[in-house]
Amino acid sequence: LLSASTHESSFRAVADLARHDSGPGTASLIDMDDSAEDEVFTAVSIVGSSAAMAEVLPRGDELERAIDTILDISPRLDGMLSLNSGAENILLTLHGSSRTGLPVVDGDACGRVFPRFEQSLLALHGIAPTPLAAATPLGDVFRLDTGPFDVERYLRPIVSQAGGWAVCAGLLHTGSQLRQAAVAGTVSRLLSDHPVDTPWARQSIGARTLVTGKIISVTRSAH
Repeated sequence: LLSASTHESSFRAVADLARHDSGPGTASLIDMDDSAEDEVFTAVSIVGSSAAMAEVLPRGDELERAIDTILDISPRLDGMLSLNSGAENILLTLHGSSRTGLPVVDGDACGRVFPRFEQSLLALHGIAPTPLAAATPLGDVFRLDTGPFDVERYLRPIVSQAGGWAVCAGLLHTGSQLRQAAVAGTVSRLLSDHPVDTPWARQSIGARTLVTGKIISVTRSAH
């Protein structure tokens, strides 16, 4: 059973950003198989609470600032891979493509969404999460150089003090590693009219839409 959801207010905030604050270019999507073995890519993602984006609105340049910091580390950067294909995440990645000129790989590093960097497919294939750059909506940029299992321990407190969310770039990898570790085609399927209930999904994994709805309340237990 797969489910897809997004916080409505944060989705609208990012959608408005993408609609009205795009850069001089247009977002471009490249096929994973077209990447050369020695090309260099970075994975990008929102970290923290996406719901906080509705309260601490994006400046619009978070991904650009994170990418600029990565370029200080790796002068060559041929594209970016969305860490996951969650609604806000992929919108922000495509918006960043229009502003930076970097193409977006048609794929992601989770298949779905996982809560920690070390749970991504790239990390599970031995690709180090760091060096990693985090740009906050308050204008700060942080660079982390730490062990693979220490990223969350340092990053989460920073994000919580900086508005509850940030945009990160890291997990530098080559085209060869990209093809081995990432899930291909998830962005183009997401952008299609019916990304889940498609002939491909029905024939390959027997998927079908069970129900659609709207979450209006979430209750968390202390236990």
